[in-house]
Amino acid sequence: MAYAIKRSFAIAELPDGPTYQTTFFLDGDKYKGPFKDKGEYKGVVVSGNDVTIKMRRPFTDMDYYASFPAFTAIPEAKDNPETYGKKPLATGPYKFSDYKPGSSLTLVKNDQWDPNSDPGRMQAVDGWNFKFGQDTAKLENVIINDQGSAQTTLTYDNVTPSSYRSISSDKGRLVTGTSPCTYMWFLDMTKIKELEVRQALGWAYPYEAAWKAGGEIEGLTRVPGTAILPPGTAGRVDYQALDGQDGKTTDPAKAKELLKKAGYKPGEYEIKFLFATDDDNAVAAKNEIVKGLTAAGFKATPIASTLETIRTDRTDPKSPINVRSSGWCSDWPTGGSWFPAQWDGSLVGVEGMPNPSNFKEKDMDDEQARILDTLSPEEAAPAWGQFDKKMETKYYPAVNTGYSGTAMIHGSKVGGMANDNVRGMPTFARMYIIK
Repeated sequence: MAYAIKRSFAIAELPDGPTYQTTFFLDGDKYKGPFKDKGEYKGVVVSGNDVTIKMRRPFTDMDYYASFPAFTAIPEAKDNPETYGKKPLATGPYKFSDYKPGSSLTLVKNDQWDPNSDPGRMQAVDGWNFKFGQDTAKLENVIINDQGSAQTTLTYDNVTPSSYRSISSDKGRLVTGTSPCTYMWFLDMTKIKELEVRQALGWAYPYEAAWKAGGEIEGLTRVPGTAILPPGTAGRVDYQALDGQDGKTTDPAKAKELLKKAGYKPGEYEIKFLFATDDDNAVAAKNEIVKGLTAAGFKATPIASTLETIRTDRTDPKSPINVRSSGWCSDWPTGGSWFPAQWDGSLVGVEGMPNPSNFKEKDMDDEQARILDTLSPEEAAPAWGQFDKKMETKYYPAVNTGYSGTAMIHGSKVGGMANDNVRGMPTFARMYIIK
């Protein structure tokens, strides 16, 4: 476990993992993990069976974070960052049988697992077959027809609108619910410096048109958003960052007024954003966004990317984009899993760009420090809600493009499948096959 904690700092070698340790753990802003820093990490001390983690600042949400996979034991002697992920150590009821990155994963029963030592989990099925990059529409039709192996098949991608209409009456095989995610247009404040321009984008964005073009079902898989914190987050404050903006209203006239106030003529201010050329929904949504921005007086310049590269393209410091289309999902239901991770001014320019708006304002950084360093968990929750409101109403570093929801389908022999509201995914650990 101690080695796994050290390994979590290897952000360059193991990208896209959680980075709270860099903010809260001792020397987290300096230590780069065991692959780069060969010496001992002073933030983790082992004494017998006890592992002590030393902090550089208080971390009221540490109990939540300790449940993350980053704290699962990893054998140092067998670790290689390039190969370990293809066949990791199995400590639960299932283990890797075959893994083809980007294609498939097969899990089989772990014959070394003892249910007596792990009462929180079970081996309810013989195995799992995950397939990635499937043709969504084709898969949905197979599941809806419910023949043969389709009876034990499910999808945890959201259904397309047409499939939703076909299966919406079959409540037994349609699973819906909430998801702890907010989608945003992060506005790069080092490039879009005028508040009026950022606010203009809040009125220019074609919410409903982009959702429809992108295959979303309004009110179900995409819900109009106001606050950055999604519903269900402790201490959340509901507010409108732009007066009258309910999360789905597009008003080109208001956008033009704000651009004029900022000193720009129609078509003069250029917005550059990425889109995936190999995703039909993304292309369709891009077309609607271009229409919306143009109608609001902006010059729209979409920049081509792919599903495989868009994440790295988005964080490339040399990229010409000034808007980053992305989102964030609660790692746990408090503001502590939101703002330190992506709105901390000290993280501007840090590898991986955990601050995609390049948001760096002293008063907000000071407020973050106050919440993190002086408040109890009970006090911190409402303070984060107020932080959210102040940040968006005063600076508007992001356009809220909606909260996510779930609408998943499964075959008739899949039992125990529900929506996990904490993750917005199926409840895999409790699922079984109906005989």
